[in-house]
Amino acid sequence: MKRLLAALLLCLPLPAEAAISLKRGIALDIWVTWPDEPQMLEPGMLDVFPEWRKTVGPEKIALIKQAGFDFVRLPIDPSPFFWKPDARRTAHLIAQTLETVAELRAAGLKVIVDMHTIPDGGYRKTGTDQILAQPKLFKAYGKLVGEIASALKDQDPDAVAFETFNEPTNDCDGGSAQWPAMLKALHEIARAAAPRLTLVQQGGCWGGSEGLVRLEPEKFGDDNIIWSFHSYEPFQATHQGASWTGGPERYLTGLRYPPELMTEAERAEAKANAVRKVNSEKLSRARKKDLIAQIDGAYERYFTPGATAKQMQAPFDLVAGWAAKNKIPPERIFLGEFGMIKKDLGPETPVEDRAGIIAGIRSAAEARGYSWAVWSHGGSFAITNSDESRVFEPPLLKALGLP
Repeated sequence: MKRLLAALLLCLPLPAEAAISLKRGIALDIWVTWPDEPQMLEPGMLDVFPEWRKTVGPEKIALIKQAGFDFVRLPIDPSPFFWKPDARRTAHLIAQTLETVAELRAAGLKVIVDMHTIPDGGYRKTGTDQILAQPKLFKAYGKLVGEIASALKDQDPDAVAFETFNEPTNDCDGGSAQWPAMLKALHEIARAAAPRLTLVQQGGCWGGSEGLVRLEPEKFGDDNIIWSFHSYEPFQATHQGASWTGGPERYLTGLRYPPELMTEAERAEAKANAVRKVNSEKLSRARKKDLIAQIDGAYERYFTPGATAKQMQAPFDLVAGWAAKNKIPPERIFLGEFGMIKKDLGPETPVEDRAGIIAGIRSAAEARGYSWAVWSHGGSFAITNSDESRVFEPPLLKALGLP
């Protein structure tokens, strides 16, 4: 009889809708120390993985649940798996990932295990761009996706989901469409390894709304998928002073939100500061001219009356149209990342400005019935007061509609 029941269970169809229900989430840190690949293999570096667990224990995890979040997005960087690969290290990192999931579940939180590839930034050889461009490395990445999915397959499908890739950087030219086929390949690997878990999938071009709407859900043949997109609009404000951006945002600082808070003199001063920073860089004359033109364009977009509201709403309108066309219900749409920078190259952004943008984006998601995960628990986009205490900023919790 037991064998018969087991056989019948294996024959049951996959869930007709997402097995996990998500509402309000937060992304945990991908790294705190941000080591390069050789540093990852230094003694003790990967003993605890992810390494934020060295300082964020059960008491600080409990604060996440107490704040009103029902799930976390758990970023797992694939780089340590690929840099001078070692089977024992891979097994250790997977075991540490499962241990982390157990700790988060013990706190009453649901978990999205997020394969969080990141661009190389000039100091890594196994970043997002390399994985997407090198067939051999992408094949190895797919194998890793299968191994982690297999490790997660017995997790409670009501409480754990699996995201197979973060922010693919291809397909931004509007013509090529490499990512849909690559995502389909990863989907098939993950689904074969973990038949019951909800898979979280996103489109190309940095996981934005434009990439999502280029995907065709019917080609995946799977309703147990949550479709994700990221939105940081208005980008010139949310990423002002971000060192990792290659555009004008790196040089823009001091932009208030809403823009009406700034006087004409303050706007002129902030723009002049940005131009001075560009001119102080060791860049070609042509590159400086291009960046200054981009700064002009970013200022015009930001300070045109009503423009920021349109920027903020545009991704949601695009996704809503795609969802209606493909008969995807709101509960299967996920705003996987949003937020506003706290501090990187520039001065610290006033918390009230951050609250305004976070509230606007969160409200746009909830008005559509989408779940969301704010970026992030710590780091340059932290909604906590410091990486040491991890106490949440009350104005930012209020902006998220939390107690």
